[in-house]
Amino acid sequence: MDRRPESEITIADTLITLTVCFVIAMAYRGFVLEGFVIPTGSMAPTLLGDHALWRSPATGYSFATDTGEKFVSQRPRGRGFDIADPMLDRNRAFTSADPAQVGAASRAGDRVLVFKWFYSFFNPDRFDVIVFKNPTKSWENYIKRVVGLPGEEIWLADGDVFARPVGDESARFAIERKPFHVQRAVWQPVFDSAYVPGPMPDNDATFRPADSWLGAARNPDNPRAYRIDSPKESSMRWDNAVRPLDDWNAYNMLGANLDPPLPVSDVRVLAALTPDSAGLRASLRLTTRGHHVDFIIDGQRATLRVAPINQPDRVVLEQSEEIETLRPGRTTVVEFWHVDQSMRMLIDDETIVSAQYDWDAWQRLDHATGQDVRALIETSRALNPLATQAPPTPPALELSFSGSPVTIQRLQVDRDIYYRPVDGLDSVATHPHRTARLYDDQFFMLGDNSGASADGRVWGEPDELVAAQIDPAPFIVNRKLIIGKAWSVYFPSPYPLVEGGRRFIPDFGRVRFIR
Repeated sequence: MDRRPESEITIADTLITLTVCFVIAMAYRGFVLEGFVIPTGSMAPTLLGDHALWRSPATGYSFATDTGEKFVSQRPRGRGFDIADPMLDRNRAFTSADPAQVGAASRAGDRVLVFKWFYSFFNPDRFDVIVFKNPTKSWENYIKRVVGLPGEEIWLADGDVFARPVGDESARFAIERKPFHVQRAVWQPVFDSAYVPGPMPDNDATFRPADSWLGAARNPDNPRAYRIDSPKESSMRWDNAVRPLDDWNAYNMLGANLDPPLPVSDVRVLAALTPDSAGLRASLRLTTRGHHVDFIIDGQRATLRVAPINQPDRVVLEQSEEIETLRPGRTTVVEFWHVDQSMRMLIDDETIVSAQYDWDAWQRLDHATGQDVRALIETSRALNPLATQAPPTPPALELSFSGSPVTIQRLQVDRDIYYRPVDGLDSVATHPHRTARLYDDQFFMLGDNSGASADGRVWGEPDELVAAQIDPAPFIVNRKLIIGKAWSVYFPSPYPLVEGGRRFIPDFGRVRFIR
């Protein structure tokens, strides 16, 4: 019979238990779930690397900017960093910060949990966010989004992903659409009426109103709501001169040498509508790629329509569904989506009607640029897509209302990810003569922050270790390099308890699953 003191047995048992728990935790960490810190801003704003947070004194809008070495080192000596409010004017700084201030404001990147075993049982899906070994520097971990799968040939045209079976030269490059849950997570803000600062001169107005439109500065009841007092038709147009619809990303604001932004036509417009009486007709017209893209709510019918500008009777797409009439005095949230050659209308977060149109990559570029792109490319020796074709034509937005006075709140405009073209022989996938060809166990990866992402478009040859032991193909990620599926942001960039203090409190409002 063991007659050792109870305290001695308890200490021994505790030590054994702790040791077993430590071994189990290390095994779990090593084989099942592991945390990683986001090193760069290539996935911003979906995931943040080293960054600083700023708050505009005019609007209260908070946003992040990259403070990684790549960006801060680009600033010429003697110059400060101009910080502008993305909700007002990207070219008008509200403050200037010197490098020391930027360094003091810098925060570590998001920490994410990665399921390491996930792809032992499942194949990666397109648009999954994955952690993997960088094929060009195999000692580094990277995090990107999968856009190309084994057996595909990938071409990025006008910012979207097009694919066809590899080796089938007769097949068309078809659009690859993001799943609904992914698309909802990757919209990037362009405008939000919640951050209208108050009275603004007419030449600063993002929307140009008709006479019956009362702007935010002139609505006495709610300074951040818009009001139409007349049942007659009233329209307001987005002003691209004030705020271009393009792929500019506020996260890259501190970078000195980024390429000029390109127009983006994949957008979401959201508005909360409160009609005074029954019979409100609300519509959004997006003019892009040589076509009018119309979203119409008229009584008990919601309609989507696409037609050429010069041939409005030759309808490319039309889809209608019955809906409940927007009730007088009740606020209804309406969303209009145009993305990945598809349209969707949501009312109070429920999809009411959706439709798709299917141009191949050549048609898409022809419509986007107003040129015969194939002829231009075939007669040019350049492999720079920006040298062989004009940039896309900027889109136009117009909101119209009739049938009832109406109050509009929470007016928002967001844009989609735009995968940018890159130059020449050291790149792949953004020119039809240099597409990304994927064979067994090969994947093509891109960053959400395409303007500042070193990704599959520009990687080139793998390092010697990867080439010798895994896969010598350039620009791709072999399945053996995949670590796992990025699952959640479990510890967003921390902030201090007091200003200037040590940052240790996670921003719990940004804990989330990764889409």
